[in-house]
Amino acid sequence: MPQYKEITNQFPWTDIGYIAADRFNEDFVLARFGVLGTSRSKVGYWADHSIGVPSDELLDAPWSPLTEEEGWRLPKEFVPTLALQNSNACPSFPPTFEPNWTSYYEWRGLPISSPAAMLLHWPLSVYACLKELGLLSSNNGDCRRKLTVFYVGARVDCRLFFGELALLFPNTDLDLVMFGETTGRAVQRAQARGTNKSRRPCVFEYTAPAACGGGTVRVLIDSTPTYYRPSCERSEHPDAIVGLNAGLGSYISWQHVILRSFEFDIPFVVTDYCEACFDDTLLGMDTFHRMLTGAALRKPKIPDDILSAALKRERRNKLNGFMQPGLRGTSDYSRLAPGSRNAFIRVLTPVKKAGEVEV
Repeated sequence: MPQYKEITNQFPWTDIGYIAADRFNEDFVLARFGVLGTSRSKVGYWADHSIGVPSDELLDAPWSPLTEEEGWRLPKEFVPTLALQNSNACPSFPPTFEPNWTSYYEWRGLPISSPAAMLLHWPLSVYACLKELGLLSSNNGDCRRKLTVFYVGARVDCRLFFGELALLFPNTDLDLVMFGETTGRAVQRAQARGTNKSRRPCVFEYTAPAACGGGTVRVLIDSTPTYYRPSCERSEHPDAIVGLNAGLGSYISWQHVILRSFEFDIPFVVTDYCEACFDDTLLGMDTFHRMLTGAALRKPKIPDDILSAALKRERRNKLNGFMQPGLRGTSDYSRLAPGSRNAFIRVLTPVKKAGEVEV
């Protein structure tokens, strides 16, 4: 797996994570930096890395914000700080980095010895997905825009490090709306306690300094307890849907998202652990097409031949230079092949260009 090794070998600390040639155990890396554990009060942002069912402490995390020091639990020089009031601390603007960790670390002023990539792969993979859709920002300071992205299948991933996106989307008001079983449970717990009354509360907001482009990111979490089902009302549609480590071929709940994204031309992009996961997705999409007349799924208001073409559209996979470092074995994430979190990107529904009529 040379492509994985090339990404992993950028970091000097990954060697301690390998317990076999193709088996990486991140717990050894976390232990090396003293951030292995499941208690948020002790290891901050790293708490839900190896935990199966989120604890009450993690479900309450959106309403108990941590400082950068409390969250990262790393030496100051290892932290990708967002406290950039001093212009000397700001990364160069416009962003100038290649799609790899070494270049990104250099742009952010981080030593390659920092393990921050073990968490930064989440926001950087969102960035990489939106880049594939062609939704990156213009560096024209006179042209500010609003961008709404639905992050589907999220865990309690409303950590402060999603503020990193404000540096990557200058002149943009970016709303990242999270949907998922655990995020929905987190909102419902807060509603039951009276801590929150909103159906879609904002749990984090950050604006980058003007010297960095002045981008703003808001993280909101939706109270839907199970999964996101796109509305038929176009006014409620986002500018894009992102699914990280989606497993489209493994969960039938994705059928609604896939088919509605085709029907309403909602740009949709996902990552997964390995390319074999996307092959599994193709089989699932064939099944979805056969289920169109089923009672559980309203038939889209588009001709079958066009929908069939959309389902059969050739889609390429792209290696994500911002995947989480480390190659996991087949027993860790996917039974199909070794892989890593956010290893490959695939666009399912592209941005519709002006004048296009096909789905």
